[in-house]
Amino acid sequence: MDLAAPQCDSLIRLPVLHALSNAININVRELVNARAAGSLSMLAWLARNILELLLWTDYCLTSNDNALQFYGSEREFGGSAD
Repeated sequence: MDLAAPQCDSLIRLPVLHALSNAININVRELVNARAAGSLSMLAWLARNILELLLWTDYCLTSNDNALQFYGSEREFGGSAD
C-alpha cells in the first residue's frame, strides 16, 4: 500500500479547493450585499460567478488530474489558485 500517493494528491487538491471555497464565500457575501442594495445587475453577475465556481469545484473534485490541470491553468493565466 503506497501512502505517498494520496498525500501528494492532497497537496495538489487542497490548495485548489481552498481557493475555490474562498472565492465562493466572497461571492456569496457580495451577493447578500447586492441584494440588500437592490442591485439586480450585480445580483445576476454574482450568481453567475457562484455557478461557475461551483462547476469548477465539481470538476476539481472529480479527479486529481482535473485539479492539477485547473491549478496549472489558473497560474498560467494569472489566477490565484494557491
